[in-house]
Amino acid sequence: MDKAIMCCRSYAGDTNYIIREYIQICDETDKILSDNAWWYSAERNPNMDRIYNKIIDIYDTVTRLLPKSTFAIDEKENWYKKIRDFYSGEDFGAMYRCEFFSNVEKAYWYQERIDELRVKRNAESADEFAMDRDVTTYDYTNDVSCSALAQKYEEEGNYQKAIEYYQKAYKDGDE
Repeated sequence: MDKAIMCCRSYAGDTNYIIREYIQICDETDKILSDNAWWYSAERNPNMDRIYNKIIDIYDTVTRLLPKSTFAIDEKENWYKKIRDFYSGEDFGAMYRCEFFSNVEKAYWYQERIDELRVKRNAESADEFAMDRDVTTYDYTNDVSCSALAQKYEEEGNYQKAIEYYQKAYKDGDE
């Protein structure tokens, strides 16, 4: 991974190239680890932790670079979705990552960036939509919701935060 990152840095003048390559490196590494899940155990593995921490560092770099990129809005949305999905903890094929590196708070933060971009696109990226009289409702699959974040806090025993996000979910009409 380090050699691939060093190679990408040689193109430091092209932010879009770096973002594209960094995300590809992370995706491929995560896929390799997920595909070889036969070794999975519920115990921490320092070597796996080091690899996943490297992926997180790369995603942090991508997050800093994305606003500076010249990607179209739909492309930025897709990059944010990839990172959101990494943190969401809903990829059951990636058991180790989901067990030790899922972070619903971060996934929700990326969801907020995605929502900001969607406002600029007038719902062009909606997965489904329904029209009822003069009202059009847009639906996006795989979004991270306030309810999911509230549920995470509830499971952790942080009831004050859970209540805060359940109230926000109710106010926003989320589940």
